[in-house]
Amino acid sequence: MFGLKLKRQYQTLSNENLALKIEIDQLRAEHKSVCEENQQIQQQLTSAQSRERFFLGMFANLANFGQSLHGLGDSFSGLTVLLNQQK
Repeated sequence: MFGLKLKRQYQTLSNENLALKIEIDQLRAEHKSVCEENQQIQQQLTSAQSRERFFLGMFANLANFGQSLHGLGDSFSGLTVLLNQQK
């Protein structure tokens, strides 16, 4: 009787141990999957940040180009006035 009770306890603990090992393996697999997903998201973030810096630089240069064109237009207006005065 004493040995039978210990065998049952042993079997119960062995079953619990096996269930915990299976759960650990599942959690490790899930952890690995989440880490891989995180790495992909980090790469996407880095790429998006790089594109953002590119476009910000491009838009800043476009604004400067627009100001240069405005200045050029003002210069031509001034030349037009001078040419009209000289006629």
